[in-house]
Amino acid sequence: MKAIWIGATLMWLSIASAGMAQNTTGTIVGTVSDPTGSLVAGAQVTAVRSETGESRHVVTNGQGDFTFQLLKPVSLRTAVT
Repeated sequence: MKAIWIGATLMWLSIASAGMAQNTTGTIVGTVSDPTGSLVAGAQVTAVRSETGESRHVVTNGQGDFTFQLLKPVSLRTAVT
C-alpha cells in the first residue's frame, strides 16, 4: 500500500440549527495528495469514531477533494487507502 497524505486542510465546521431544539453537526473537508504533491483521485477516505469504532467512508473527486457532512461533534480519526 502506497503512502498517501491527507493534504491541505481538514476543517471542522459546527452548524447549529435554529429553533426550539438545537442540533449540532459538523463537516470535515480535505484534499488527498501523494508524497510528491500530486492530487489523488478515487482514494477512499475513512473517518472512524474513536469511542465506538463506527466508521464512514467517502471517495475523493477528480481533484483529490473529499467532504464528510453531518458529523456528530465527537473525536474522529481519518485514514486514506
